[in-house]
Amino acid sequence: MLRGLLASHSRAADGRRTRCPARANRGTSVGVHGRISVTQVHTELASTAAPRRSPAKRTLHHIVRTGVVTVTGIIGFACVAWWAIATLAGLSLIVVTTGSMSPTIPTGAVVVARSVPASEIQTGQVVTVPRTGSVLPVTHRVIAVDDVPADREARSLTLRGDANATPDRAPYVVRDAQLTIASAPAVGSVLQALDSRPLHGLLVVVVGAVIIWTFWPPRRKPDAA
Repeated sequence: MLRGLLASHSRAADGRRTRCPARANRGTSVGVHGRISVTQVHTELASTAAPRRSPAKRTLHHIVRTGVVTVTGIIGFACVAWWAIATLAGLSLIVVTTGSMSPTIPTGAVVVARSVPASEIQTGQVVTVPRTGSVLPVTHRVIAVDDVPADREARSLTLRGDANATPDRAPYVVRDAQLTIASAPAVGSVLQALDSRPLHGLLVVVVGAVIIWTFWPPRRKPDAA
């Protein structure tokens, strides 16, 4: 009987020793899977939140858009300002195509002029007046101002270019003239180039393409699965 009890106790102990590793293995398996799941969740959250925390980079598209808006605004403001000033003050732009006024006003310069009555014109001023027999006016310096007996408002102007040794052939009888206020070299050549029709068409195409590309919605990258 004692031997039977010892045998039963031995089998029970062996059974407990056999089952314990199984429970330990199951516990270890659960722990490993639990750690893997937590690691995967943290990795996915980190990958999702990372773009939100990273600072936005200025792309070429954004830089060009800002530049186009800025340049367009400046040009628009300058055009409106010039139109308002020219309308109120009676200003005009005159392109000089010859060198008769060099070096004061060289070829290709632009002159800002204001319309004044002939009675206000004085010797030494630079004026622009119509030229007889020519579509283009003449811009020369006044060297003499004489009254016109038949017309009190008119004046007879003797002009000469700074680069010329002699005065113009005949005086100019005018009732008003364009008085030079300021001049800028080379600007007239640029204005003449911009006034050509082929360049107008090219500028329209280029500017239109840049504006469309600038304001076209950027392509969004698909979200990673």
